[in-house]
Amino acid sequence: MIANLKTNSMNVKRTKLCLCRSLLLMAGLLFAVASFAQDLTVKGKVTDTTGETVIGANVTVKGTTNGIITDIDGNYTLSGVKPSSVLVFSFIGYKTQEIPCSGRQEINVVLSEDAQALDEVVVVGYGSLSKKELSSSIVQVDRSKFLQGSMNNPMEMLTGKVAGLTVNNTAAANPNASSSLQIRGATSISASNDPLVVIDGVAGGDIRNLAAQDIESMTVLKDAASAAIYGTRGANGVILITTRKGAGEAGRAQVTYDSWFGVNLAKSGPDILSADEFRRSRRATDYGYSTDWYDLLLRDFSYDNNQYLSIDGSTKNGYYGASFNYKKATGLDLNSSREEFGGRFVLNQRMMDGIVELNGSLNARRVNEVWGNDGMFDTALSMNPTMPLYNEDGTYFQPTSPTGARNPVQELKEIDNNGQRVYLLGTAEVKVNLIRSEKQMLNTSLSYSLHYNDLKQHYYTPSTAGESYWNGYNGRAEVTY
Repeated sequence: MIANLKTNSMNVKRTKLCLCRSLLLMAGLLFAVASFAQDLTVKGKVTDTTGETVIGANVTVKGTTNGIITDIDGNYTLSGVKPSSVLVFSFIGYKTQEIPCSGRQEINVVLSEDAQALDEVVVVGYGSLSKKELSSSIVQVDRSKFLQGSMNNPMEMLTGKVAGLTVNNTAAANPNASSSLQIRGATSISASNDPLVVIDGVAGGDIRNLAAQDIESMTVLKDAASAAIYGTRGANGVILITTRKGAGEAGRAQVTYDSWFGVNLAKSGPDILSADEFRRSRRATDYGYSTDWYDLLLRDFSYDNNQYLSIDGSTKNGYYGASFNYKKATGLDLNSSREEFGGRFVLNQRMMDGIVELNGSLNARRVNEVWGNDGMFDTALSMNPTMPLYNEDGTYFQPTSPTGARNPVQELKEIDNNGQRVYLLGTAEVKVNLIRSEKQMLNTSLSYSLHYNDLKQHYYTPSTAGESYWNGYNGRAEVTY
């Protein structure tokens, strides 16, 4: 009896010991799991009720400064999220949503429009309008809707995208020709009718300073109220250009390479008299040659080459981005060409728990331009097709009649007319957020902007050119700054 009691007592002790060990092991596992699950990386996509992606939506962890914005596809990746955190999704014109994380690593959100926000009064320039009233006078076009293809001016990407905006290029075959823009139609005979271009807040910037791939969106202000803040400079309308900012998962860089190559083809020329037809018409002296002057002015191979490389990324407290662009284009004529080397850098950094914010950007571009003479095509149409291109000694033939006549091929090949441009566009800003809450915001900022455009032009006419022949020159050379 005593032996059985001792045995039972020993079994009870062993059972208690095993139970204690099991409890300690489970507690250790739970502690390890809890420690491992402290920080999560949450991914997802933000769309609206129509299924369209919401670009630039804010995704933040409630009560902290940890946040990020969605990329061009509406995707986001937010690290450093605790399982019990609440994520806040917000965007202008949409209702803000607060969604508990609950340990999930993927949260997709559909934002609905805030009807009340559309009725709010918004300050525009020096006046105020409701958002509903702005819908027809302000048009925003993002990069997904830009017109694609080869173009001389990035503004041509808006062709056919905005009602009332006329984009016209009368010399599309010339790579140095720029586009003419009109928002409110022609308002002046002698002055410019082009709208004011504002690049990242810098008014009067040159759109050709930017690579087309660096543009995130363009906003066209067509009414007087929305452009009032720019004064008389906005009399012809205003185009606001927003460039790309850093994106992607915090701590990771996103590399983008874009390349395209295009070939330019000329349409068949005007139907004019051939050399034989000209002889039969007996309109002028028959020199005994057959010369197609119009065809001789066309380049054998005309092309556009565009290479683009960008590096973008974001950190826990900001973002950064850099891009490099090379462009080379030749015109359909024998001489005109354009070569560009461009670079861009952008930086944003928040400090002191978001109280101080630093912003900076710099765009630089060097352009080598060689200008032809489009008027020589008109000259070619009126040239005697029986005249030779060269003299018997190999020099260019110089017409002696009518007065002022020139050899159009010689004019393009021997006259040197070129220039070098330097574009600089930069901004620097220090912003201090004095009050920042859900209902109130007060901040102050100090900013500096730089807009620089320099052109150095070289012109040289040899003594054998038509200009020298008719004006008695021994040649002419000039440099213009």
